[in-house]
Amino acid sequence: MVHVTKNRNDLYLGIQPGGSLNKLNAGVHGIKNKQTGVNPVFSAAIGDNFYVSRFINFFIQTRLIIGEHSDDVHKDLSGLRLSAGLSFNINALREK
Repeated sequence: MVHVTKNRNDLYLGIQPGGSLNKLNAGVHGIKNKQTGVNPVFSAAIGDNFYVSRFINFFIQTRLIIGEHSDDVHKDLSGLRLSAGLSFNINALREK
């Protein structure tokens, strides 16, 4: 992740590899023997953390996930997600 901080904002941009554990719905896809599979996924994220205080911040993030289920039938797992919320920080290390 690349972070750019300015005043109370922490803007970031990053990419992450990952894995997806999934099982397809047999009725929808016409599969008799459905399998649980672990499939590789890749994601790119962009977001912002706005720090209200040392212990509280608001965040917003957009993430694009790209992947494919390939155990039973090939099914696209890609999607776009938007997350936002309030975070509470636990500062375990003392600043000097």
